[in-house]
Amino acid sequence: MPRPKYVPERIPLVCPCCGTNYNAKHPTQSDSAIMRSNYYSSYGDLYAANEKRLTICKHCVNDLYKRYVNDFGSKIDALYYMCSVLDWYFNEAAFRKIEKIEVDKIIPEYLKKSTVTAKKNPKSFKDTLLENVKRPNEGDVAEISQVKAYSSKWHGEYTAHDLEYLDNYYNGLLNDYKITTENHRDYAKKIAKASWHMDRCFERMMNGVEGADAQYTKARETFDVLSKSAKFAEQTRSTNEVGLGSFGKIVEKVEKGQYIPKHTVLEKDDIDKLLDYFQTINESL
Repeated sequence: MPRPKYVPERIPLVCPCCGTNYNAKHPTQSDSAIMRSNYYSSYGDLYAANEKRLTICKHCVNDLYKRYVNDFGSKIDALYYMCSVLDWYFNEAAFRKIEKIEVDKIIPEYLKKSTVTAKKNPKSFKDTLLENVKRPNEGDVAEISQVKAYSSKWHGEYTAHDLEYLDNYYNGLLNDYKITTENHRDYAKKIAKASWHMDRCFERMMNGVEGADAQYTKARETFDVLSKSAKFAEQTRSTNEVGLGSFGKIVEKVEKGQYIPKHTVLEKDDIDKLLDYFQTINESL
């Protein structure tokens, strides 16, 4: 009697987040069809044997993204975190094209525009990190200062040197000017980024890069516009404003009704008495 053909037990497709059993929900569909319809792709090594599909369903991924947006207070920060967790490639350029649409549509639209689901050139989060490392010459070691990383403070990918420049410029503005409102702080960050970009354009222009002069001119104009709009640009602080700083403090105290010490009359010395004597003689003449 021939042995019965072994049929492997079917592993149910259950989302670990919401607990939905998609086999029970779609009993007539194959596993591949169910996964294509209900699970996003991920080309990382973690999902290679799972038909390159996530184990978390689309509904839960979209819901998690909305929760992370609330946690981080930023769409792009939430997306960067999602990419690191789900082994997706982080493509800032793709996000910028869709950042203004509704939060519910961010993930599916992002996957369409990025190379996450590209069949010819699939990428994972590992590629995000590798692409941001400056390739060393043979025998050299890539310095950590040349590695780009995403900064939630500056909303972009920068090297350690870039972040040092931005932080120093921003802190300089905070020290030199009275920046107390969120609007002014936002302008200060934009001015710091504009200065950083203008500095890079200037270096390319000095190195004779074709078209760099036009880029520098545009970058300088952007910097000037931001500086004037912020109303705390360097050129608005004249010498008179700096020289009258102490007088301005006195006026500010008077307007606030703060105490100003009264002049105390001191006892006259011999010279004062002599001057008064001459004044009396002069009036009697």
